Amino acid sequence: MKTVVWEATGEGILPGQFQRFTFVAKNPDKEQKIAWDAYQQYKDGEIVEWTGDEKAEKPHSFTTIAKGTSLTGEHGEVSSVEKNAGTSNMQLIAIVLSILAIVSSVGTCVFMVRRKK
Repeated sequence: MKTVVWEATGEGILPGQFQRFTFVAKNPDKEQKIAWDAYQQYKDGEIVEWTGDEKAEKPHSFTTIAKGTSLTGEHGEVSSVEKNAGTSNMQLIAIVLSILAIVSSVGTCVFMVRRKK
């Protein structure tokens, strides 16, 4: 990718205002810091060049590319995630308690119907 253009609508971005722009692209294969040249053009035709080094009055926009963690492998396959035994036990307990509550409710209904007769 060589160029990305954003065009403001309405009043646009006024002098002294800040706007964050995002886009999605393939990361480079290695970790690095990338400097982006930005050219900001105002309605009156003035162009501000954001092309200086980090300490300049109008510096580049810098992006740091770092390798992150992912659940997918190089070809998109998803790796398995370990299950927590505590979570599994809690699910079993919840199911057993739910079944006991249903049985108790049905038993109470049957008892009440027989008692009225």
